[in-house]
Amino acid sequence: MSSIITDKDLSYFYFEMIKSSGAQTVLDVGMFLKKMGTVSRQALGSGIGMNVKLYGIDTIPEIRLAVYNKIYDEIITEKEFIDYGIVDDSGKEKQFDVASLLSLDEISIECKNKVWMYVLKNAKAIMTEKKMADTQVQQGLITGYYPVSTEENIYAWIPTKELGRI
Repeated sequence: MSSIITDKDLSYFYFEMIKSSGAQTVLDVGMFLKKMGTVSRQALGSGIGMNVKLYGIDTIPEIRLAVYNKIYDEIITEKEFIDYGIVDDSGKEKQFDVASLLSLDEISIECKNKVWMYVLKNAKAIMTEKKMADTQVQQGLITGYYPVSTEENIYAWIPTKELGRI
């Protein structure tokens, strides 16, 4: 497993963007809360309400703790996502208010490409690190992003209808 996330700035960005956007459905690619080592939807004085549907794509499934089945409403593995995507009971691709693409160093290139195509079609907004957003601009998948500055870093907020090219 990649090391546990201890960057308070990144954690603040994660919680604040979900809260301030009013998201009711969140796709958490890489399961950020798992990488933080949290055992609930609360950390660092912030949290995600139980009214928010939280879906996780687990990129480190070899570490499986039952507590994450309580934190996340649904969890699929990276392989399941690549093979099947994320669909509802009728077979339609699920739609999300926000997709979190944070701290994804361990994700395969195949999955990363599929994730970007999926979230540009099925999420209203994407939050990610500036470096990843810059790469997507260079590759032509997005036209730009809104920089979100915290105390120490700049992150990217991408409203997909406005700045996506898919």
